[in-house]
Amino acid sequence: MLFRSGRFTEAVDHLERGLALYDPKLRQSRNFQLVNDPRVASWSLMSGALARLGFVDRARSLSAEALAEARALRQPFDLAGALHHACFLHLLCRNPDAVAETAAALVALSREQSFPNYLATGTIFHGWATIKAGNTPTGIEQMRRGIEAYRATGAEINRPSWLGLLADGLSVAGDIDGASRKLDEALRLVESTGERGYESDLARLAGQVAIAADPADLSHAEMYFNRALAVAREQQARLFELRAAVALARLKRGQGRATASRQELAALSGWFQEGLDLPDHVEARDLLAAVA
Repeated sequence: MLFRSGRFTEAVDHLERGLALYDPKLRQSRNFQLVNDPRVASWSLMSGALARLGFVDRARSLSAEALAEARALRQPFDLAGALHHACFLHLLCRNPDAVAETAAALVALSREQSFPNYLATGTIFHGWATIKAGNTPTGIEQMRRGIEAYRATGAEINRPSWLGLLADGLSVAGDIDGASRKLDEALRLVESTGERGYESDLARLAGQVAIAADPADLSHAEMYFNRALAVAREQQARLFELRAAVALARLKRGQGRATASRQELAALSGWFQEGLDLPDHVEARDLLAAVA
């Protein structure tokens, strides 16, 4: 619940305390085998929280450990969960090739083991990666099919995320009205459910869609980018904060207000010690150089 509500630092602390109580010897008990392995599940969740907090290298390491542990346990459901979270991590890192490869493995495993929920999420992830690879119509169709199948299972968690990813794809396809409607729905769900783990990036996406909808009036886009920044700072989600700061700095640069955001962006970019190969950092460095 802490993770879903955007309280990432608290979530990491809670998971670390839980892992300190973990005893591998109990894994052989009958009761223990009937639930997800706590270490695999904890490492997988922590990877997503740490990535948002800006500790991307540690997040990647934990995700790899979760996958290795799940394979060693030979527990298909644990492996499916670890693959699902690995897809999310690669998506946060904006690595569509890794998303496509991991999602394909998740889809294959879920079909083999009859895991309808993970089959649906794997299809959504694969659709997003397909869009980023340039096959937009096929990717959008996959995402719609995956979201429909996900809802058919009765699951509601992550719906704002799925809607945001679909909106991203629709904007690539030029369906700005459709993207705007999906983002409105996603942000309403954030308010009604309290699921805020993806809220900052939803607001940033809404700002980008607002620019595409009306390039002559950037006030709505700036409002959304500022919301994305405020949410990310409240949640200490440095990765989302950097992403929103880059978007806002670009907007201000186009209006001749680049100096107003350069110092802030430089300080934020300089905070990071991990994940410096991510597109977000490359874009921040390029923008700072251009503004200078």
